[in-house]
Amino acid sequence: MREYSVIPTFRGPLAAYLTKFLAEKHAVGFRYRIQTTILQAFDRFLQETGLTDVALPQSCVEAWTAKRASEQPATHEYRVSLTREVARYLQRQGIEAYVPAARMSPQRVYTYQPYIFTSTEVQTLLTAVEELPPHHSTPYRHQILPVIFQILYGCGLRLGEVLPLRWRAVDLAHGILVLRDAKGHQDRLVPMAASVTQYVQQYARLNITSHAPDALVFPAPDGGPYSGVRIYALFRRALWAAGISHGGRGRGPRIHDLRHTFAVHRLMAWYRAGVDINAMLPVLATYMGHRSIQGTQRYLRLTAELYPDLITTLDLNYGHVVPGKDAQ
Repeated sequence: MREYSVIPTFRGPLAAYLTKFLAEKHAVGFRYRIQTTILQAFDRFLQETGLTDVALPQSCVEAWTAKRASEQPATHEYRVSLTREVARYLQRQGIEAYVPAARMSPQRVYTYQPYIFTSTEVQTLLTAVEELPPHHSTPYRHQILPVIFQILYGCGLRLGEVLPLRWRAVDLAHGILVLRDAKGHQDRLVPMAASVTQYVQQYARLNITSHAPDALVFPAPDGGPYSGVRIYALFRRALWAAGISHGGRGRGPRIHDLRHTFAVHRLMAWYRAGVDINAMLPVLATYMGHRSIQGTQRYLRLTAELYPDLITTLDLNYGHVVPGKDAQ
C-alpha cells in the first residue's frame, strides 16, 4: 500500500480524533501526505501547550495559526485551511472547537492567464492521450488515461476530483458522478454528457478493476490512486505529441486549463444557441462547484477575449456581470 495509508501515532489530547480525521480522509481517497506532516506538528504543539482537555480553544488555535516569520503567505493559508477542517470535524463529533477565520494571510493575486484550448486542440490532445502506449510498470494506463481526460474536459472537473473516484460515485445507468466532500467541502451531482457516459461505460466493461463500491475507478499499479504529478508528466507528453507548445513553468497549458476550457466552450455553445447566459451562470457555477457566481463570471471575459466579435454583444447584454480584465 502507499505511504499515505499509514496513519502516524498521535499523542496529544486530540490524538483519537486526529487519527479518525485522517482515516476518514484516506477512506474517500485523499492522500493527505503534506497534511499528515502538518497534523503531526499540530499534535506536538498541543502537547507543548500543556492542553489536557479534549477541546480546541481559541487561544491554542490563534497561537498555532499565527504567521511565522519566514512562512510564505500560501503556506500559511494552507496551514490555516487545514486547521479549519480539523476544527469543523471536531465540532461534528460534539467537541468544542474554535474555527479560525477563513483567510488570515493577504489574499494572493493570481496573474496566470488560463490557456483555453480550441476545439481542434482538444480533439488533437485527446487523440494523443489515447495513443500513449502501455508501459511495463503501468500496463493499463493506455486504457485509463483517455477516460480520465475525457472526464476532465467533458465535465470540467478538477484533477483532484477525478483521481480519487470510486465506483460508488459513478452512476452508469444515469450518467452521473456523485462527488462527496469536494473542494469547499461541497457534495454535488455532475451529469455527464452522453458521449462521456458511453466512454465510461465502455471502460467499465474492460473489467480492469473491481467494481466493488469502494474500489477505485482509476487505480494505479500499486492499488492506490494515480498521483497528480504522474498524470501531469503524461499530459506534457501528450501535449508534445499533439503539437501544442508549452510555455514553461507557470505558463501552461496546465491540466486545470481543461476545466477552464470546458467552461468557456459551454458558454460559447449557449451563446450560439441563443440561450440567456445571465440565467445560466448560476447553473454553470453549481455544476462546476463554485462557491459563488463571481468565479464563474470570469469565464465570460475569457470567452469575449477569445471571440472578439462577441465583446460588443456581451458588454451590451451582460456588462453588469462581466468582470474587467483586472478581475481575472
